[in-house]
Amino acid sequence: MSTIIAIISSLIALLSLSFTVFIYVKAKKDKHQDQMNRKVQILEIENEHLKRENDRCKRQLSTYDKMNFKDGIYFFKEDEKSEIPVCPVCYGNEEKVIPLSQINNGYKYTCQRCNGKFGDSTREQDFFDTSKSEYNKELEDIIHYNPFT
Repeated sequence: MSTIIAIISSLIALLSLSFTVFIYVKAKKDKHQDQMNRKVQILEIENEHLKRENDRCKRQLSTYDKMNFKDGIYFFKEDEKSEIPVCPVCYGNEEKVIPLSQINNGYKYTCQRCNGKFGDSTREQDFFDTSKSEYNKELEDIIHYNPFT
């Protein structure tokens, strides 16, 4: 009878040890599963971030393809015939396409967002205004200049 009690005691100890190992392995598996779940969540967040960045880059490239830079001002090409003047400061610094307003206070355009003023219209007007006698005289002198007389 004492042998049977010893065998039963050994079986109980073995069963208790097996249960402890099972709990330990399950805890390790759960911890590993939690780590894997966190890594998957991080990868999903990074993937969303990369998708948004990719979309932003596509929009930026599409906008850039429609931009022309001339006389210190960006022009956004809507279609083959029309272009909208765009603030070079807002577009250059923040990639924001802000249309410029036309004004008549010595500048050709102004930005309502950053209050930038662009295109010195008085200088441009002086250059293109052929009614200015001084300009006409200089132009005539240049046109009629003959180095051989």
